[in-house]
Amino acid sequence: MSRQLPNPPERRGPRKRPSRKREPPAYAGVPAVTAWDCKYHVVFIPKCRRRTLYLELRRHLGEVFHKLAMQKESKVEEGHLMPDHVHMMLSIPPKYAVSQVVGFIKGKSAIHLARAYGERKRSFVGQHFWARGFFVNTVGRDEEAGERQKPAGNFSVF
Repeated sequence: MSRQLPNPPERRGPRKRPSRKREPPAYAGVPAVTAWDCKYHVVFIPKCRRRTLYLELRRHLGEVFHKLAMQKESKVEEGHLMPDHVHMMLSIPPKYAVSQVVGFIKGKSAIHLARAYGERKRSFVGQHFWARGFFVNTVGRDEEAGERQKPAGNFSVF
């Protein structure tokens, strides 16, 4: 015996939902933004650890790093150009991965250096100025508040 289902009632117009008055939350005066303070100590080196970070190139690199970091909404808080490596303290927003920002800075700075100084006597193995990889470490509140040791020797701050 087959069983027949009753016909569904005909709908007239859109279905109305009961209205609910929403009360604002207790923290409605607080802006809906996120406060962040993500700082990273980053170190990277030129290919074959050549001592190519000197003179005119050295003065120019700090400005290039600052501009490139701003393109990724980041900031170079502190930087030291040593003869054979770079130390930077970067402030990077949480929406970007550290590797994404550092890769961008290394890649675009290498392209810029090859265009600006590639025609001169410097040897930039093709377009590859920086070695692969980098060192990164988080900078905590304790390290910022305390006295940090400045690297000894020949360096320039940018």
